[in-house]
Amino acid sequence: MPQKQTPPGINSIRASASSILGHASSYMFEVHNLESGRFAGGGGSNTNQGDENDAISETHVMLDKITSTFNTIEFYPELALVQVLDAYAIATDLVNALQKKGDIPFGEAHHIAAALVNFGRSRGLRRAEIIYSDFENIFTEAAEHLAINKKDSGLTEVRFRKLMTPQAMVEAAKGLGGPQEASVNEMLQEGARSISESPKWLSQDRDKLKTADDLLDAAFSKL
Repeated sequence: MPQKQTPPGINSIRASASSILGHASSYMFEVHNLESGRFAGGGGSNTNQGDENDAISETHVMLDKITSTFNTIEFYPELALVQVLDAYAIATDLVNALQKKGDIPFGEAHHIAAALVNFGRSRGLRRAEIIYSDFENIFTEAAEHLAINKKDSGLTEVRFRKLMTPQAMVEAAKGLGGPQEASVNEMLQEGARSISESPKWLSQDRDKLKTADDLLDAAFSKL
């Protein structure tokens, strides 16, 4: 994705998350080999302690990075819209639409989308400024060059114009964790619910541990 520019801070957070998962996975795979009491010998080992501590330490670092990133970021919706309109990130969605609506193989669809991007950039046009008749001409030329036995792209003018909008790009990415408004709102609600329930969960678990300690003390007192 040559048009993509990911801020270094986001990449650093992702690297930390990967490291945490690695340490946690190592700990889970190793801990099954430890006898009760975690003593050395008898086939067990205590090498997983480092992974456990590293996972906790790295989590602390990652959360600090996330806090710093969100405290630093300033959002300018109007400027962001201008930047998106000037870019050609929509090319991927055009490829998908050509596959689904026009039954055109991915490689050929990618070539057609690339031709559209080159056409627009060479003329200083935003993607939304490319008219449907130009797209039809580009498709016809590409189809002839690639020997595609298709009379049309399968895209109506209405469909093509919708594809040229950033809103359509967001709405098209439907699915778990997708950027469309309904999915984002659902994730925010789930996050808020989880946060609100955490104190209750922590209190209940502490009560369970205290009850277990009291029962253990009582059992030893009877001995």
